[in-house]
Amino acid sequence: GALDGSIYVAHTFNIESNDKLHPSQPPPNKNISGIRLEWQKNSSGSNSDVGAISCLASSKGSSPSVRPNAFDFDSVSDNEAIMEAVAGCRIISGTTGGELKVWSVHDVLVNNLAKDPEDANSLMTESYSGTQPPNVRARSLGSHRGGVTCLSIPSQIYRPDSLISGGNDGLIKQWSLREESSGQSRRMSMGGRTSRMLFSGRENTAKRAGQEAVNVLAGHGGRVICLETAWHADRLLSGAADLTMKLWDLASSGGQCIQTMHGHTGWVTSNHFWGRNTAISASTDRSIALWDMRSGSVPLFVLRHHQSPVSDIYIESRNSFWMTSAGADGDIATWDFRKLSYLNRGKDSLALKMNDAIVTIREPLSVVKHYQSLRGGAKCVGPVMLAKGVSSKYGQGERSVMSVGANGLINEWDVLSGRLLSEHNSKHTNKISCFKSFHENDNLSKGHRGTKSSSLCLLGGTITAAWDGKIKLRRMVLKKGRSK
Repeated sequence: GALDGSIYVAHTFNIESNDKLHPSQPPPNKNISGIRLEWQKNSSGSNSDVGAISCLASSKGSSPSVRPNAFDFDSVSDNEAIMEAVAGCRIISGTTGGELKVWSVHDVLVNNLAKDPEDANSLMTESYSGTQPPNVRARSLGSHRGGVTCLSIPSQIYRPDSLISGGNDGLIKQWSLREESSGQSRRMSMGGRTSRMLFSGRENTAKRAGQEAVNVLAGHGGRVICLETAWHADRLLSGAADLTMKLWDLASSGGQCIQTMHGHTGWVTSNHFWGRNTAISASTDRSIALWDMRSGSVPLFVLRHHQSPVSDIYIESRNSFWMTSAGADGDIATWDFRKLSYLNRGKDSLALKMNDAIVTIREPLSVVKHYQSLRGGAKCVGPVMLAKGVSSKYGQGERSVMSVGANGLINEWDVLSGRLLSEHNSKHTNKISCFKSFHENDNLSKGHRGTKSSSLCLLGGTITAAWDGKIKLRRMVLKKGRSK
């Protein structure tokens, strides 16, 4: 998503096969074309009121009958299989203008197949600029006053076709992604103290085209910055500019706030579930807090190492014993949960802990520095973003994490030992704004798959977007014991 309110959609169906290459020859660089999706212009012919894309999310179909890895993406010969695989898949965007929009991936692909039916490998090979592709229209879902700030997609198993959004209006809204039939009425949630009645004055504006939210959760006194849905989709964590984190019960009628957690002195910028009863939050106050969701409105532990606001947190899974944090100071710290003994004790120890002072921990398990010192001892600093490493599967470290910062370098670390596994230059000419990693089984990268050479092994890769207006997909292969 971009500042002009457009969305760029691309895929790797038509990346040329590298079977003709020598096994030791790296795959060539290739531009990936796609479609530029734009919101419909208003009656005056302007879309200035839409605003920039502030957040994006993708939703898979609730019950796809064909999984994407059920057929060979390298040889796109069965268009019907592709259409069936993406049935129900959606792209959801939020904008600074407050709009929530839903795009159908199925409609995007159908539009391209209709353009050139004789070429089955022509999916999304044309780049649109300035004009909306025919027969591809977004559906207006609803809006937040002041802008949409964050999105969360609940589990498609337990809560299919659902979306949760947060906004500058301090509200959290739950939406249904299913299209309504004409004349169908939507259930209005009153939700007790969390109903829209508390915010009737703030919502007393002209309604935009779209549909009503299934539930509206009110209670934050400022901008909602982050959302996290539990794996079972019955609990929701929210962090906001009012310095608090809230735990919501989505299973109750209308949704209820069951815990408000105080302890940060800055904005809560990230939150996560860990284990059965523990929540983790990060803040602009440079700290990370661990909470017991059963009993405490104050944190059990506060982790303090970073000298600047915490920019990202990476937790491999809700059962992992370690967590990695990054800050604008350039440090990447790994914390061992096994050293926090109170997390594994019974209720008696927990109750005893709540009567004591909050435990502050300042020594992480390991610390690595993403930035190298410049001449004269100066340091290049800036926010660092984290993503899952791609090398741990191939013996490159017990646990690996990838990092990227303002210097444009992509590093991969064994965070438990602090060893640098690989270093890559993204070659962006401006600050990186988004960073993701993918693995071999994600079907985003083709080259060298199935090659018999033992000197090359496809690991996966990274996707970076930057303020230079470019999105880059980098494929990583294992060659002679190192990733390239």
